[in-house]
Amino acid sequence: MLAAKIVEPMPAPVTKDAFRNAMSVLASAVNVVTTENGWTPLMEACAMQGNQAVVEELVSHGTMIHLHSAKGRTAAWYAAGVSESDSEYESD
Repeated sequence: MLAAKIVEPMPAPVTKDAFRNAMSVLASAVNVVTTENGWTPLMEACAMQGNQAVVEELVSHGTMIHLHSAKGRTAAWYAAGVSESDSEYESD
């Protein structure tokens, strides 16, 4: 006996407006605070050496480079490789 094959219907094509709306939502996600210390994905990528491609991708998708962490630091701070123990602001 042959088993019947269930064929799923093809989804409707995505309109240009729906695509733009989806891309807008995704673009806003690059600025989401990801940790309890207030870091964004850009700060996370900058803090880990060797993530230049990730940083470039985030920036190309509209990440806001001027956002501050809970301690008031920007992604540039983390990219510079300044450790918390090297900081004169360690107590904040």
